[in-house]
Amino acid sequence: MKPMKIYDVHAHLMADLGGEPWHYCKPHILRGEELYGISKFYISTIDGPAYYPDADVLTRCNDMTLDFMKERPDLVRGMVYLNPKNENTLDELQRRVDEGFVGVKLWVSQYCDDPSVYPLAERLIELDMPLLLHVFYKSIAQFPDETRANHVRNLADRYPELKIVMAHLGGDVYHAMRVIKDCPNVYVDNSGSRGGGPDMTHAYKMVGADRLLFGSDSPIDAAPALGQILDLDIPEEEMEKMLWKNAHKLFKEDLR
Repeated sequence: MKPMKIYDVHAHLMADLGGEPWHYCKPHILRGEELYGISKFYISTIDGPAYYPDADVLTRCNDMTLDFMKERPDLVRGMVYLNPKNENTLDELQRRVDEGFVGVKLWVSQYCDDPSVYPLAERLIELDMPLLLHVFYKSIAQFPDETRANHVRNLADRYPELKIVMAHLGGDVYHAMRVIKDCPNVYVDNSGSRGGGPDMTHAYKMVGADRLLFGSDSPIDAAPALGQILDLDIPEEEMEKMLWKNAHKLFKEDLR
């Protein structure tokens, strides 16, 4: 098999990682470049303990992403971390778009189909930028406002022009793929998924290669998620779509 490009659509810096400096995350990202040949990282910065970040926290997080973008413009693309409950959400988005950010990341501050998200979704459609959603379906310890696949489906149906990335294989690939399989505007990344090859095989069978993306959830090591894709018994051109071509198109890399 020929060497392939790899774009990681879901990586993080952390503003607070158990009291350790946020710089702890950068070596993991650079390690992914060195060991696995990842040539693009789409990065957001989150403050782990701040599930409902205010405007000041988000400014700090997005400034950290911007610093890394400036440090490694060849490698790093910025994703704006937002809380749709904040009054300045659209202002923060525009500020970061003007600085070169290429998409938006929502974590656990609000269900993605809540009306507070609608103005953001409409603006992203205007900008032709993707919305990356943390999505998990848990048997225990579900966060109060943590998005699940049914919320993604509701948002996708309301805004069929919105480009959505459902992260983590939806947290339960067998549930999530069934929910969003008929939503052509929903892409799926495998970041942070510890499931084995059968999970990715199921995702591939349900939505096809054109809607699947590689993500590491760095500072989690990229090897498990990358191995899920590389171990698939699929044509090489389909694997290329999942590893980089879909992301290349989604984030309009030809225009950069």
